[in-house]
Amino acid sequence: MKQLLYSIFFSVVLCSFIRAQSSDFTNTILKQTSIAHPERYIQSADSLNSANENEEALLILNKVLSSSKVASNKNLLAKLNIVMANCYDDIQQYRKAIVHYLIAEDLLKSASDPKLMIRSDVGISGVYSSIDKNDSSLLFLKKALPIAEKEPKKYFNYLKTIYNNLGLVYIDKYNHAEALNYFYKAIAVSEKENDRDGLSSTYNNLGNLYSELLDFHKSLGYYRKSHQIRPSATTYGNLGMIFEDLGMHDSALIYTRKSIAIDTKNNDKGGLAASYTVVGNLFKKTKESDSALHYYQLSSVMAAEVEDVEVIRNNNYNIVELLINAGKYKEAKDIALKNIISIKQGDNLGFIADGYSQLKTIFHQLGDFKTAYDYQEQNYIYSDSAEQESKAVELRKIELTAEYKKKSSNDSLIHVQETTFNNLQHAQEINKQRVVLFSFIVILLLVAIFSVLVYKRYKVSIQQKEIINLQKNEMFQQKLLVEEKQKEIVDSINYAKRIQYTLLAHQDFLNTHLPQHFIFYNPKDIVSGDFYWATFAKGSAANNYRDLFYLAICDSTGHGVPGAFMSLMNIGFLSEAINEKNITAPNDVFNYVRQRLIDNLNQDGQKDGFDGVLLCYDPTTMQLSYAAANNKPVLIRNNALQILTDDRMPVGKGEREQGFNLHTVQLQAGDYLYLYTDGFADQFGGPKGKKFKYKSLNQFIFDHHTLDLAHQQQLLQNTFQQWKGDLDQVDDVCVMGIKF
Repeated sequence: MKQLLYSIFFSVVLCSFIRAQSSDFTNTILKQTSIAHPERYIQSADSLNSANENEEALLILNKVLSSSKVASNKNLLAKLNIVMANCYDDIQQYRKAIVHYLIAEDLLKSASDPKLMIRSDVGISGVYSSIDKNDSSLLFLKKALPIAEKEPKKYFNYLKTIYNNLGLVYIDKYNHAEALNYFYKAIAVSEKENDRDGLSSTYNNLGNLYSELLDFHKSLGYYRKSHQIRPSATTYGNLGMIFEDLGMHDSALIYTRKSIAIDTKNNDKGGLAASYTVVGNLFKKTKESDSALHYYQLSSVMAAEVEDVEVIRNNNYNIVELLINAGKYKEAKDIALKNIISIKQGDNLGFIADGYSQLKTIFHQLGDFKTAYDYQEQNYIYSDSAEQESKAVELRKIELTAEYKKKSSNDSLIHVQETTFNNLQHAQEINKQRVVLFSFIVILLLVAIFSVLVYKRYKVSIQQKEIINLQKNEMFQQKLLVEEKQKEIVDSINYAKRIQYTLLAHQDFLNTHLPQHFIFYNPKDIVSGDFYWATFAKGSAANNYRDLFYLAICDSTGHGVPGAFMSLMNIGFLSEAINEKNITAPNDVFNYVRQRLIDNLNQDGQKDGFDGVLLCYDPTTMQLSYAAANNKPVLIRNNALQILTDDRMPVGKGEREQGFNLHTVQLQAGDYLYLYTDGFADQFGGPKGKKFKYKSLNQFIFDHHTLDLAHQQQLLQNTFQQWKGDLDQVDDVCVMGIKF
């Protein structure tokens, strides 16, 4: 305890000493009439910026900026502007930060300092991300990337930052596959340099990615990995938000308050604004309106100081909702009227519609039905606008193209008429003396005939354009209808995916009974015919009072939606056999499920069912019994690979109908067991576009089985993607590895 107090006392004294020294140093520089070595002072300001002494750093930099030695040196002037931009970025004065970064970018065009260029590009991209200008951020990140990748060891810190920031930008652009690609690249360079802080940042970003995908359990796993490496206000805050999404309000409140404590100490007002909003949301969900209102107001105060209008708008919207629920319509009216002005300055048409919906409710409750009706009309208008926005843009493009073509056609016609008239006039003047009357008649006839032809052609052209425009509009309407139907179908399939994933073996359940394992699960489509399922049978008379763990890795007939239907039915029959009928032997379970499938599905000669393996594991004796249908488990023991026996028939109607055999293996500590469906081995790819094959898959597993299981899973995933290349995935993939 004494040592802890001494450490705290020493830290306080040291911080005070550093601040006192930096203040004295700054005062000394400000008193100087000339700057002899400006590069030294810029470096000192850079160090002060790193120590969060941004005001001190800016005073020094503004003093150095007046030096003639700086003005004549482009590299030095560029570095000064970069450090100033860093300072303004840290104190969240983003407009000033962008100005100084752009000055540096302009100066570096004619300079040859890649380190300064990459620092400037990465810095300005971060500022643009902070103000939600993702396209600008992406532009500068892509500009910096080739410089960093050319010398990855030299620019390691910048390279990991670029990869991470590209991932975050692609999350905002809903390109999750590209985001994941860059996060994996960031992990690779951080692992190569043994950079734990870099790994922590990337794990945190992966948590953000899976949170966007609504995979909250996977998101929680990555946030925890990040937090274990480097606890911070960000990791505490993210854990708080993910617990909020999971409905675990007590845990969310604990972690968010820890984030608030750190942000308060660091005076991070942007972080405080976000955390206070989360706390407000939590109290709002638990119907504690006064507490929710208090935290929303606190958040808005902090957001105002960093000019984060989006947070203020959302807070005001929530405050109005709380006041409406409390029947405080007059208070709600004042805030809602101010907020709708702010919301309309943004580009979120749906949010504007919601704001008008609040106003409609308020004025309706206050008895002002006319005003309520007006706001309801505005709500309808903006709701329709949000839906029609993309259509309007496309139609406007078509209109502009048509107008341009029409104008071009008219201008060409006038030019032809003028040229013809001038030529005829010239000919008339030459022959004026001899054939005045005859030439005049001929000219009139020619002009008349030409005019008729041009007029007819013009009418045909106009009619053709009208037909083309009608066809385009009809095609556009059909395209919108197809896209709408496609979206409905995809939404339905995505909902089916959520249902299917809830029936698969949960990661926490697997971790409890198989502490060392990995799963590589990669459906061909949104939903899958492959599945992995597990259950636990508590000791009873049916199983001789032994606690037994069951695990199934199976490949249902088909893939996509039909395969998913089959997988749901197969899981249901497996659960019925073990949990309801108390069938304990895996071969008897397969026999039961096969009969259920034949009774329910195979009445018209269909041969639907599944191939797979069902394991029954006794953790006390380490005895493993299994049944295998067209699927051979792989056991690695003492550095030797064994392919275990299976029955060459499916679980379902097939050519053979004898009972499944029961196989037993006495496991030993250090054994590895691998189970997989046929999707990986049957995938076409590689340089010759051939199948990967089981032999290659087994050899790959054997070559890497001594690695960490998480690493094995990553290698399998990378190898599959590299083998597949640009070819289509042919089937669902499921590979599981277990170490006993």
